[in-house]
This record gives sequence, C-alpha cells and structure tokens, in this order.
Amino acid sequence: MDNLGNRGGIRTHVESNEFEVAGENFQALVALADRVLNISTFKRLLSREYIEDLIFDWSILRYQDAATASFPDYLTACVERDASEHNIWMPIANLQVQEDFQFGPAGIVTIPRSLFDTSEEQWLAMGPEKASAIRAHADKLRRELQGNAAVAIAVRGEKIYARSQARSIAEDVVGLLRFFHAAAVTSSIHCPTELLGQEADPVVTTLVFDETGRFDYLKSAAYPHVRTWMLNKAQLSYMRERGQLELAASLVSEVELSDFAKRIRSSILSYSKGLTFPNISDRLVYSFSALEALFLKDASETIQQNLAERIAFTISKEPGDRMQIVARVKRIYGARSQYIHHRKDLQVTKEDLDGFFVHSWAALRTALGNVKRFETHMEYIDAIDQVKYS
Repeated sequence: MDNLGNRGGIRTHVESNEFEVAGENFQALVALADRVLNISTFKRLLSREYIEDLIFDWSILRYQDAATASFPDYLTACVERDASEHNIWMPIANLQVQEDFQFGPAGIVTIPRSLFDTSEEQWLAMGPEKASAIRAHADKLRRELQGNAAVAIAVRGEKIYARSQARSIAEDVVGLLRFFHAAAVTSSIHCPTELLGQEADPVVTTLVFDETGRFDYLKSAAYPHVRTWMLNKAQLSYMRERGQLELAASLVSEVELSDFAKRIRSSILSYSKGLTFPNISDRLVYSFSALEALFLKDASETIQQNLAERIAFTISKEPGDRMQIVARVKRIYGARSQYIHHRKDLQVTKEDLDGFFVHSWAALRTALGNVKRFETHMEYIDAIDQVKYS
C-alpha cells in the first residue's frame, strides 16, 4: 500500500521464489483490470481486488510455464468457478425485532440459537480434538450475536464482491430503517443502531485515587441512557398501515428511482446518520444538511427564510402554527451556525430542540409520502411554493 492507502503492488512467495508486480508493471495490471470491469457482466459479479489477484496468479503461472490458457479463457473459467449466489447476514448492533420482515431487497431477521448449535455440532465432528476451543468459540458467538437482528441479503458474485455489495446494501437498509427510531423526534436520546462493529459506544475511563495513592480503575458508558431498539409487532403493524415502511424500503436501491426519490433517499439517510451522534450539535449539522438538500432550490437561495417557510407550509395548515415553526427553525439554525463557525455551545431550550426535530421529521416524512407523486425535486419545491403564495 502507498502512503495514501492505495494498493501500490502485489508481492507473494511461491516456495522459495518471490514474485512481485509493482511500479509501471502494476499500473499495466490496473489498466487491464479496468478493461475487465468495463465489461458489464463482470462488473456485476467481480471486485477489483479479485480481478487484480487473478491477473497476478495467471502471470505467475505464465512465468512458471504452467499457464495453458490465455488470460481471457483463464478469467472466464475462474468466474464460472467462483461466481455464485451467496446468502449473507450482516448483524445489526442494538436492534432486536419481534418478527422477521422484508425491507426492500433484504430481510430483517433474528439470529437464532439454532444457528450456533448446528454449527458447533459440525465443527466438533470435523475436529473433536479441539472440542474445548470450539465450544468456547460457539459460546462467544452466542453471547455476541444470538437474539440480535441482522440484514439478510442474497448477492450473486465472487465472495469479495458479494461481501462488499452486502455491506453497501445493509448500510442503506439500516439507515432508512433508523428513520423510524424514537431519536428522530427528540433531543433526549440518540440511536445506537448500526451494523455491528460500526456503532458508536463511547466509554469514560477514570482513575480515582485515595489518600494513600491507591486508585480504582473505573469504566462506564459515556451515555448510559442508550438502549437497544426493540421493534415489536405492534410498531411494525403501525408503520405498515401508514405505508411509511414500504415507501422507505422502496428507496434501498437507487435503480430506477426518480430524481425526487433519490433526493428523498439521500436526505433521509443524512438525517438518519445524524441520529447516531450523541452530541446534539453534530446531529443538527446532519439534520440541516438533509433538510437543505430537499427544501432549497439551489445554493443561491436565502437559506434560513426559505428553509423555515417551506418546512412550515409542508407540515401545517394553520397560520399561527406556521409562524411558530418558522421562528423555531430560524432559532435552531442560528444556534447551529454559531456552533459550526465559532464552536459555541448551543444556546437553545430543550423545547425548541425537541420541537425542531419533530418538525424536521414530519417534513421528511411528508416528502416520503409524496415520493410517487412527483418526478423531480423542483416539482416538489414548486408545489410547496404554490401553497405558500396562494
């Protein structure tokens, strides 16, 4: 790898011989990999790393006079061998569901105990001499994974490509689903639900000394109010009845989405990402980014006034309520600007913060409800402005 983290070459040993492709030779390898990826069939099945490794392997065979096939034939044979459908589960941290359900191209499933029991039996049959280590490993998996939810996805391709695609899809699935967490409408909590291993779970470490110089070593959660998201049948039923769950699930894949749907997708994912931050100032940065992308025509518009008014006219019909919403959004926006530009603490009330998040979520939810009604972002803006000036 080079200093920027990019792959700069490939080196390996075969028996006592060292093989390396670097410098101009590696750039030639990369150029060949690009040509392979430009073939649509391969682009939907193979990762760049897999292709580069195949070229390297074939080069070694050629060097050893062991390659009997041309590279195109070698590539085709390897793809036929390695590309298949993989069922992949991506565990989710801090999410449990009472029933499995479909969310776009993926399923949200509970990781069962039977998965580890069956695997443990198979591992013991293959290596009975390692029984103690196998049982310890199975117990560790049960503690970490059993009962948690996972994103279940079927992906066709070689393994590296399949894992990469599964991760990308799963991140969007979790992001869109997180839009329905209680943190979306309050400043009191944040949402710790992420793909397992990507969650933010800060810990405070302290040394407390007594008069003799002895100390206690203490660790505690920085945000002890964080709880696992328990998504039960009643909540799922409510979300389905309102149609919001199905509409959000339809945004998982960008393929064939309209301009307006893509804009909503991006805004919800930005807003949802902000929910994972316990610092309210950071969350506001993501929230306003999501709102500005959806409710402003372009960068030349006056932000505060247009953003506040469009949110107000989107979610309320009462003139008095609209005036209060506009004033509140402006206050929060001003506080957010002070934080970004001057790193000042937010000087706003909890009532204003909670009210702002309710308004923001309602505005995004309303846009989601109209996702099939409008084709472009500008059509939606014009519709809001027509109400505003009528």
